[in-house]
Amino acid sequence: MRQYLNWKAYMILVALVIVAASLIYTNQLARRLAQEETKNVEQLALGIRTIITSANDQEVDLASNVISQNRTIPLIITDEEGRIIDYKNLDTARIAKDSSFALRKLEEFKLLQPPIISDYGEGINYIYYGQSHLLTQLRYFPYVQLAIIFVFLGVVLIALSAAHKSIQNQVWVGLSKETAHQIGTPLTSIEGWLELLKEEHGE
Repeated sequence: MRQYLNWKAYMILVALVIVAASLIYTNQLARRLAQEETKNVEQLALGIRTIITSANDQEVDLASNVISQNRTIPLIITDEEGRIIDYKNLDTARIAKDSSFALRKLEEFKLLQPPIISDYGEGINYIYYGQSHLLTQLRYFPYVQLAIIFVFLGVVLIALSAAHKSIQNQVWVGLSKETAHQIGTPLTSIEGWLELLKEEHGE
């Protein structure tokens, strides 16, 4: 029984170590990806400024290429008074149906991180941005993995418990058989003696 409990404790400990290592590693990956996305948005802001202020066609083409490469990070550009000027990588069909969707997304982005401030010479714009779909999945992945590990651990513990009960039942059956055998031998002798006594006394 003590060995069985030790196995349960070891399994739980191993599961917790795996979960902790996964959480730490995934959080590190998510942090790195978030930093890369911030750099991408900063480059995009620089590209927008280049398109507005530069007269060099090559610089404008390069900036346009940088902007077009952002297909994953949702962002909203506002003016100094907070009015939405433009947006990118948002659900345009939903915005067409629900005019407040972009405003709700703007409030969501404001809570995630501070905006990138862009001064184009004719005023200041604010670029608010959210998380890419990949980054969102990466942040939720450890919790999905945690749930899977605990479900697996629960199934294994139930199986071990059932196996332990089966072994206990087999032990009890074996003990019962042995006890019946041990009791049966003297009972048979007693019955024989009783029969012998009956024959001798004529009863």
